[in-house]
Amino acid sequence: MEPDQALQVIVTSENWNEETFIARMSADGRITIPKLTLKLLQSNAESLSGTVLEVTLQPVRFSQVSEEAEKKVVGSEEATAMLNKIKEIRKDLAKKGNSAS
Repeated sequence: MEPDQALQVIVTSENWNEETFIARMSADGRITIPKLTLKLLQSNAESLSGTVLEVTLQPVRFSQVSEEAEKKVVGSEEATAMLNKIKEIRKDLAKKGNSAS
């Protein structure tokens, strides 16, 4: 592995929660796990203190990165559509609440 190489990091906790992210190793060989990933791994537990994490490192291929980016774009479009629908429902509820008063 080269120090500037992008790596796909797969972290699995004891309760089988699994999260994947892209990272680079620092000069001293460390990888920082993002806070959001830690929160997702934590799930219902109070903290991850003392938890054993299984970490798998793989080199990232450019085709793999573009596929992941495409999935995120599609996912963000779906999320935006869902949020817009929620806003419409809230407006309808507010109108019904005002007309009932």
